[in-house]
Amino acid sequence: MTEALRSALEDLAANAPRKSETARLHGHLEQIEHALRLGVSRAQIFETLQKQGFRMNLKSFETALYRLRKRSRLAEASASVTPPVRQPRGEEENVESVPSQAGEVPAIKPPRQTWTPSAKIELPSDWQTAHLTPEQIRSLTPEQKKERDHARDAKFFPNRLRPPAG
Repeated sequence: MTEALRSALEDLAANAPRKSETARLHGHLEQIEHALRLGVSRAQIFETLQKQGFRMNLKSFETALYRLRKRSRLAEASASVTPPVRQPRGEEENVESVPSQAGEVPAIKPPRQTWTPSAKIELPSDWQTAHLTPEQIRSLTPEQKKERDHARDAKFFPNRLRPPAG
């Protein structure tokens, strides 16, 4: 951008006749934050702003201040965090790819756990809809859990349009 265009846009932004109260408040956010850190109450800041020509009530001021502070926190957080670098699938799958501090070794993730059957636990004959103990539930395979869910859905929420089984 040329300097003339930049200065013209800055003048326009500074002297805009229909600037919202929140936009005007945003221009003074750093001074307001500084005053709050020094212990000045919001009510005192609000009275000072009203003397300077701000036309909003105390609740609107507090809401606008909350939203501006939240927006500035989000902007700071997004500026300081870099997105993690994704590795192609299959290459170093167990290394977590997050930015690390100087001298730190990247965190190693444990390998993905798969279901392995434990000791043989007896299931009741109506295991699909019966009440099971926590050990029995843990012993079910993923396929058995799906089958149990479908059977319980069919028992407790019957479909009137489907003919009864049997």
